[in-house]
Amino acid sequence: MKQGPQHWKLNQLCSAFLAAGLVLQICPAWAQTDTGIGGNGMSGVDGGAGNPGSAGGNGNAGGSATAKAGFPVNNDTANSATATGGSGGNGGNGGAGNPPGSNGGKGGSGGNGGNATAQASTSISSYAEANVTANATGGNGGNGGLGGSASGEGGEGAGGNGGNGGNGGTAVIGAVAESSGGFLVLDGTATGGNGGDSYGTGVAGRGGAAVFGVSPILTLYGHSLISATVTGTANGGNGGNARGAGIGGDGASVSLTDKVSGDTADILRLTQTAHGGNRPRRERRRQPWWRGGSRRQRQQQLKQKHQFQIPANL
Repeated sequence: MKQGPQHWKLNQLCSAFLAAGLVLQICPAWAQTDTGIGGNGMSGVDGGAGNPGSAGGNGNAGGSATAKAGFPVNNDTANSATATGGSGGNGGNGGAGNPPGSNGGKGGSGGNGGNATAQASTSISSYAEANVTANATGGNGGNGGLGGSASGEGGEGAGGNGGNGGNGGTAVIGAVAESSGGFLVLDGTATGGNGGDSYGTGVAGRGGAAVFGVSPILTLYGHSLISATVTGTANGGNGGNARGAGIGGDGASVSLTDKVSGDTADILRLTQTAHGGNRPRRERRRQPWWRGGSRRQRQQQLKQKHQFQIPANL
């Protein structure tokens, strides 16, 4: 929030009254809020039927997002920056094999999630309380497309392989706050995006990283002569699921070393918490032969179809 001359004069008047130990009800509490949202990526186009079926298109990456509150450094009492990356588009499905004996097309890969960066700051020269928040969330990766089906029973075609999942977006935060005589509360959370799922033998997407520190703010830092509370949380993105015979995506690891700091003449509370992303178990499913199953599976299915049972009472 940009302050005009009247706001500056009012701030100076409030500072004078507060310094004298007086209470002034009209003291302002200006706040600056900035929100950035990345656009979602478009999904890939499905492949067409043919000999073989054509591949599905890849999904587009999600858009990046940036949010800045309190730059250049100002004297707003409550600044908040929130950034959310866009989700990656899903991969298109592969086209079916046609005529008989044709292979199905490969599924397209999902797009990567968009990155997110949030920065917030303030510097208050009065006894007012300061509140600063910076939150960033990376976009989720898109899912891979399904492989195209092979031609009908008895054909020699094979199903197309499913596409890979997109990677989750990276989340980055930075925040700094200073108050000459008031209480100070600073909070920041970075959450990486989740990886996209894969199908068939495709590889699922990796979870996005969660990072503290972006130039010119390399840590979460708070300074107050009375009391300062600085809290930071980093959540690595989860890996995508492998919905078939593929490989599950890796969850993002998180490491925080002295990424939360502050100083005060009285009470100082510093908290930093890190959560790594999960890597899900692979979902082992027997794939039907028209979805890329093995020749042995196909032979077993055809054999079972032509078997018949003799009633026990004959």
